[in-house]
Amino acid sequence: MVPLSKADFNSKRTETKLRAGIFLVADPARQERLLNDYGWACRQVQPLIDIFKKDPERDGSQEAKTSGLVFRTAT
Repeated sequence: MVPLSKADFNSKRTETKLRAGIFLVADPARQERLLNDYGWACRQVQPLIDIFKKDPERDGSQEAKTSGLVFRTAT
């Protein structure tokens, strides 16, 4: 299940954290594919997207710094 908050994210298994991180930094077309692959709904992930966009630690690059892990996408 998709994490709904930072605290929820931190309590999830590593696999779920990786999925969420990959999803958050993906372009919109890839996000759609990942929603289908992971069985997540748009309404379900919107709170996580909002938290990610407001995160002061996010530097605007395609990098999500969460729980000490850095997720990078290929450019």
